Amino acid sequence: MIWRDYQNKTMKHLLLHNWNVVRIIRLILAILLVVQAIRMNEWITGIFALALLLMAIFNTGCGAGGSCYVPTAKTKNTSPKQEAIEYEEVV
Repeated sequence: MIWRDYQNKTMKHLLLHNWNVVRIIRLILAILLVVQAIRMNEWITGIFALALLLMAIFNTGCGAGGSCYVPTAKTKNTSPKQEAIEYEEVV
């Protein structure tokens, strides 16, 4: 029972909170695409629209849990003094 209550609270939180402009635009676009797919009997568009609708409702993206995140490179300068750069004149 406790696990089910936890799941219901997290799902409720997921659906009702963290609505931003991009999520609302995605939801509106998905609803428009679903309506258009039904009117025109386009099943491929309907599948795409349903996927977009689910992404908007559950606040997910195409990546799997932030797997597309690229960390910034941390470089350390090991030599305290920089070497002089020599330039050669090309004639």
